[in-house]
Amino acid sequence: MSTRLQRLLSQLRSPILQAPMAGGPATPALAAAVHCTGAFGQLAGGNLSAAALAAQLDDTRELLSSPAPPDGALPVEPLPVAPLPVGVNLFVPDPDTAEAAALEGYRAALRPVADALGAEVPEVPAWSDDDFPAKVELLVSRPVAVVSFTFGLPAAEVVRRLQEVGSAVVITVADRPGALRAAQLRPDGLVVQGQQAGGHRSVLDMRDDPDPIDTADLLRTVRGALEGRRDGDDGDGGSASLSLIGAGGVGTAEDVAALCDAGAQAVQVGTQFLTASEAGTRAPHREAVLDPARRETVVTRAFSGRPARGLRNRFIDQMDRHAVTGYPQVNQLTAPLRAAAAAAGDAEHLSLWAGTRTDACREEPAADVVARLTP
Repeated sequence: MSTRLQRLLSQLRSPILQAPMAGGPATPALAAAVHCTGAFGQLAGGNLSAAALAAQLDDTRELLSSPAPPDGALPVEPLPVAPLPVGVNLFVPDPDTAEAAALEGYRAALRPVADALGAEVPEVPAWSDDDFPAKVELLVSRPVAVVSFTFGLPAAEVVRRLQEVGSAVVITVADRPGALRAAQLRPDGLVVQGQQAGGHRSVLDMRDDPDPIDTADLLRTVRGALEGRRDGDDGDGGSASLSLIGAGGVGTAEDVAALCDAGAQAVQVGTQFLTASEAGTRAPHREAVLDPARRETVVTRAFSGRPARGLRNRFIDQMDRHAVTGYPQVNQLTAPLRAAAAAAGDAEHLSLWAGTRTDACREEPAADVVARLTP
């Protein structure tokens, strides 16, 4: 039997899913523009309050119901799989395992950088759940086509409730063990995130370092593991209908085709959309992605306390050796520094999240991104 996600993917004209990039790049305008090409657009619910996410849902609905689609894209009929034919990503709250002394030490190490930026380092913030329960309730009451989860595994009850209102549930994983654990929850699909992916890698325990494995190889590994699970005697019948979505290392239509050949039913793309005209990417971040002299990416915990891939800059060079594990606390400690850097147009102290294929990025409408990546 096909799942909600398989039915949705079969109706798309392109296998491209626009990644739900938190922190500004993923906007209602971007999600709507991607939808109007026959690909699939997504909103980023991470680091937003439930009220702010609700406002983005309202904006997206208005864009999709307007007579003129964004940027002159060809209109398409809304997909009849949920009231709002876009995806929303949520961050599953990490357990509060950060060490207080380590966080205080990192706060002290940040002070010289903050002083140079004219910013203040806040007191170590208390752990927070990112308004996760309220956002789940919002998406139960106002369903979207896809709800995806990053950073951890949602409760089985959350998966069930979202599926009951018509949403396909997708869980992001970065390794084979994570995929097998996620499959036990019987979601509709997995985003399989290889080492080339930009931004945060979705290790299920923030203390873990992500596996250095390419997306195509990880897709084959996960596919084999899920097939082995079906052949085993553990009683799990949910793996057979799981759709796999590849993520990481995409710059061309050939890259997309290669991931589909490796077992992906669709391909999630983030970095190529960072410089789309509808993206909310900050100007210095956008310029850095397009800079041919800035191509090296590294994985660091220095900005957020979780491993994430971005363009190398001075902040990473200064702070990576001091970095500690602790999300969301580290993310909140560095937020004023990043805000000051953005206001000053200073790319050297911003989290320039990006994958390994910035060489293919262009300034162009989202419709053109989809067109050049569609095999």
